[in-house]
Amino acid sequence: WVFHGAKDRTVPLEESQRMVDALKRYGGKPRFTIYPNAGHDSWTEAYNN
Repeated sequence: WVFHGAKDRTVPLEESQRMVDALKRYGGKPRFTIYPNAGHDSWTEAYNN
């Protein structure tokens, strides 16, 4: 499962998307959740859900 904050200034959202796309190319079925109001600390929102 991939979590990413849309306001992340440390790791661009596109990098997580590239990783998800690569996992899918090799047969993976990752879930990808984007938190629109989170920055780099998307794990806090992920753990709160």
